[in-house]
Amino acid sequence: MARPTKNNPEGKQKKPKFTEETVRKLEEVFSIDWSIWEACYYADISRDTYYEWIKNNPTLKEKFDRLRRKPILKARHEIIKGINNNAEFALKYMKNKRNKEFNERSELTWAEWAALIPTAINIIKWA
Repeated sequence: MARPTKNNPEGKQKKPKFTEETVRKLEEVFSIDWSIWEACYYADISRDTYYEWIKNNPTLKEKFDRLRRKPILKARHEIIKGINNNAEFALKYMKNKRNKEFNERSELTWAEWAALIPTAINIIKWA
């Protein structure tokens, strides 16, 4: 029910918001990675309405959350498929996933850091 106003003294909602069509629109755009703001705009509801719905309907929230993860899972699947035929791509993937094992970057020991400190102090003094 809407808030009573001068033009709507009974506070009747002009158009029901929680309809199958609205939910279908939200499902459609969440499955292609739209933001909540974009989805609400497309479905012609406010974000407050959206958050009220999912607060009162945990099943609907779970469904929307699953749909929002779908594009990420599809992308991950495509990445893994791409690894099969491309060694360079596979290496880039592993550098991201297992940075310490596959990255060419070297890390300094404490002794190496200690040797750099006087140099750093001199640079700061002369700057």
